[in-house]
Amino acid sequence: MPICNNVYGLLALATNAINWGLEQVQIWNAYEDQTKVAEHKSILFKQVTQDLNAAVSQGLIPAKYQNANDLANIASVVLSGTNPTQNKEIYTIGIDIVKQISKNYRQPVQVINTGENSGSTTAPADATQVNQTIIIPK
Repeated sequence: MPICNNVYGLLALATNAINWGLEQVQIWNAYEDQTKVAEHKSILFKQVTQDLNAAVSQGLIPAKYQNANDLANIASVVLSGTNPTQNKEIYTIGIDIVKQISKNYRQPVQVINTGENSGSTTAPADATQVNQTIIIPK
């Protein structure tokens, strides 16, 4: 049965070629993703560094916060809007930088629970529905 063997051989070759092609696409996509992430990270970090330097020179960051740890926490606020510390002044400084230097401040979204457990901080017992009104400031 040489014809049968040839057909199996061709099918195996075609399958291998398809697998190789898919692997190459996957490798290219991973490389492309890594390149984009690195590019965006570079832009963000350069911008945040510039904004922090401007904030220091404009006196927005008090001397007691001009250390590696506090500057990293302030940078986190500038990047994400979240405070990685319990220090409210770190958050205030970061938001002031976003408002005055970065100039891309957006109000946080306010969520109001309107369901029967609206005064509660826990989920409803059956966890099936929570009515919320989301207010997005203009």
